[in-house]
Amino acid sequence: SATDQSPTISNDFLDAEAKSDRHMKKLASLLRKSARAQDELDTKVKGLSEYVQQEVVAVRNDVMEENQMDTDDISAPYHVAVGARGTRGTPGVNGLPGRPGENGESGPQGTSGQEGAPGPIGSPGLEGIWGYHGMRGTDGRTGGGGDKGRTGSNGDEGHGGLSEGWKNANYFCPGGGNTFTRLVACSTGSCRVETHYNGVWGSVCSNGFGPKTSD
Repeated sequence: SATDQSPTISNDFLDAEAKSDRHMKKLASLLRKSARAQDELDTKVKGLSEYVQQEVVAVRNDVMEENQMDTDDISAPYHVAVGARGTRGTPGVNGLPGRPGENGESGPQGTSGQEGAPGPIGSPGLEGIWGYHGMRGTDGRTGGGGDKGRTGSNGDEGHGGLSEGWKNANYFCPGGGNTFTRLVACSTGSCRVETHYNGVWGSVCSNGFGPKTSD
């Protein structure tokens, strides 16, 4: 059919779809911003790690130098007096970040989303080419004979025959004829032939029809 039979989509569904598209675009924009921020953070972390490493090396060198100087003073022969207890040293700097941990196990699969609305019906396809003619089927079985029709009304009186031997009578010869022909008005020497046509029995005799023609 050329008539569009596609289902009607409600305005509420179209509004919800448009709102979902806006949310998806906003989410994509936030993800891009997050990626840029992550890149900037990675750069800063790398710079801070290098700075901390340099500071740790410098502090270690200073401590080793101070320890060496204290050791030299203690080893000196003139060092006989016990000095006052020194103040508590400052806490050391934090160590370097550890290596990243191994990936965790995959989470369970999420539930399936709701089924979307059916799309519109496509346009009708092109008309196909004509196929080949099929083979002729086998002949059907001959049907059974129909019910006997009602006896028609009497026909008009026939003309006189050309022979004395062709005389009308008032009885029917059941042994003659078939489904479409019959013998009626028989006498001992002749019968009248009738044929069944369009549901009506009618005589085939006419003027000049005698025993010779019937033979």
